[in-house]
Amino acid sequence: MIRARENPFASHRVDALAYRFEHGCWEELGTLLHRQGYRGAIIGPYGSGKTTLLEQLAKRLRIAGRESRRIFVNAQRPRLTAAQWREVWRAAARYEVVLIDGADLLPWWQWQAVRCLCFRSGGLVVAAHRRCGLPVLHRCSSSVAQLRRLLADLDVPLTADEARRLYEDHRGDIRAVFRALYLRLAAGDITGFAGRAAP
Repeated sequence: MIRARENPFASHRVDALAYRFEHGCWEELGTLLHRQGYRGAIIGPYGSGKTTLLEQLAKRLRIAGRESRRIFVNAQRPRLTAAQWREVWRAAARYEVVLIDGADLLPWWQWQAVRCLCFRSGGLVVAAHRRCGLPVLHRCSSSVAQLRRLLADLDVPLTADEARRLYEDHRGDIRAVFRALYLRLAAGDITGFAGRAAP
């Protein structure tokens, strides 16, 4: 068994991973973002890096002197709360870039209100699983090769066959692969890890 903090798939380690571009780069993304008036959608399937890219974009905007406000929506809470509405209003009034993770989950009327409110703000960038009426800024995707690079970043010696099997079992959702590996290591199962015998 491995302690939670020492698990290489603990949230603090996974969240610290840099976004890995399958195509494009930060410079291209920044150029397109500027050209589109700081409006656009980061599109991709579950576990392809949308949230990571949006978080790292917020940091890069801050470094470049543009403030942003990040709002998180998910299936358990698919509507903006009163506090989140206030954040959107404040950000729009201060000409900040509004970043919404999970925008495609919002009810239609809320999404239209956000778009209208942010029309003259500092920008609106969203992460979504499908197009949502904003120009596409970047399409996130995943691959077994990307999973293997991320495993190397975490210093996890998973065999190539096991990486491929997990990738396929989780339909390309790298975050789900990491959750499965976290639970496996927490239970003491090191099957599939290179250089280690199964218990």
